Amino acid sequence: MVNWTHKDDERSLEQGWGLFTVYGSRYVEDGTVQLQKADEEEIFKEDCEAWAFVWAQSNQRDALAAKALQFLLEYNPKEYSEIKKIGETKS
Repeated sequence: MVNWTHKDDERSLEQGWGLFTVYGSRYVEDGTVQLQKADEEEIFKEDCEAWAFVWAQSNQRDALAAKALQFLLEYNPKEYSEIKKIGETKS
């Protein structure tokens, strides 16, 4: 089981992305965790850009990116599959 910490949140936000728990979306169930761009940082225009970045970082053995993807694989495998598709397309 992957434990995503407050320190992981801080580090990911510095890179312009994060794992966010979603509420009030018509697309996913409340409490679902998603990898999204950090709007405040304005590094990525779209979430899919953050997905591609994290996928590429993980492939370069970045521990934080790999941890985020492992977390999603456990808690939101559907999102992980979508990120994988985008990541492999952009590679």
